[in-house]
Amino acid sequence: MSDETFLTRNSRTGKLQRATADQIKASNSRRQVVEIVPEGTKPLAPGLFKPGEVGEFKNPEPVPDAVAAAQAEYDALVGDGHAPNSGVVREAKAKLAAAQEEVDAATAAAAEANQQIQDGEAPGTSVETEGDSK
Repeated sequence: MSDETFLTRNSRTGKLQRATADQIKASNSRRQVVEIVPEGTKPLAPGLFKPGEVGEFKNPEPVPDAVAAAQAEYDALVGDGHAPNSGVVREAKAKLAAAQEEVDAATAAAAEANQQIQDGEAPGTSVETEGDSK
């Protein structure tokens, strides 16, 4: 495997750290406690989550800074009396939706990389089945 590092979160402590694919696989060999998370993810605050194995509990994910900023901008415009269908509010809503889509895509990519490491594949590669090439 490569020396590429991934941002990981320990599901028992909520802390973040960088680790290579080999380190992730080794720490998950007995119990799955380390998962790859998207860049920009925040650590889980003590007392706000239940520690356990990865996927054992659905813990609340802290809102990324990009989404929080877009939500604050949208809320400020609506709170200032702008009409919900005005151009500036629609732009702010589009920014919020784009920020959320980026977070969702990064989360899906992190989950896929985590699964690939657990399956023994190099992250970023996909398994393709060969067709009949006679």
